[in-house]
Amino acid sequence: MLLVSGLAVLIVLLLVGLAVSLIAPSDPLTMNVLDALKPPSADHLLGTDRFGRDVYSRILWGTRGSLLVSFASVAVAVLIGSGLDNHDGLELAARLKMERPSLLVALLAGELDTESLLTASALGIQIADRADMPVVAELLASLAAV
Repeated sequence: MLLVSGLAVLIVLLLVGLAVSLIAPSDPLTMNVLDALKPPSADHLLGTDRFGRDVYSRILWGTRGSLLVSFASVAVAVLIGSGLDNHDGLELAARLKMERPSLLVALLAGELDTESLLTASALGIQIADRADMPVVAELLASLAAV
């Protein structure tokens, strides 16, 4: 049941993303200072922001960007995951977890906070002591080889 619900939501979002130019009531970038911070009405279903842009239109157009980022991140994860042999990837993760848990936490925290693998790697290298350098080098080399 959960799979069916998830697929239904995904299909609705895909349809909205594809048909946004037909269903959005106005251009999301058009500013009208006279309509700034208007409450919801027949003209603006969710009101307007401080620049007079229609919030409903901005949400609908944002669906397209959100879907693009979602599919791109999944594609990158699949490419990286398929580029690494399952055994090698699991072995590297186990080594990171067992030998240097602080490095793994630093890498994950950097990735979640900045959304940049390069920044996360730099953060991990800065926090890691000298003994972590071979593990960091192996991690970066395995990611670069993909």
